[in-house]
Amino acid sequence: MAGPLQSRACLAVSHLIQGHYMSPAEIRKLRESLGLTQEQVAKKLGAGRATIARWEAGETKPHRLYEQALEKLKARAKMSRK
Repeated sequence: MAGPLQSRACLAVSHLIQGHYMSPAEIRKLRESLGLTQEQVAKKLGAGRATIARWEAGETKPHRLYEQALEKLKARAKMSRK
């Protein structure tokens, strides 16, 4: 049975292989570039503000579905800048 650190490492590798990993700094930068608070991002994603704070602090990583939602926000942000 894998321990918590091994499970996190496997999850991180899985995200990298699938191309869906955003670093804590990238998540924060995205939020700030959109001019949103952690609370506002949380509402958009259906998560809690504390969850967004943990992602940005690198304490936890977003689940794959949240990663996909973050990537969509990132794409929309790029489109609105054009």
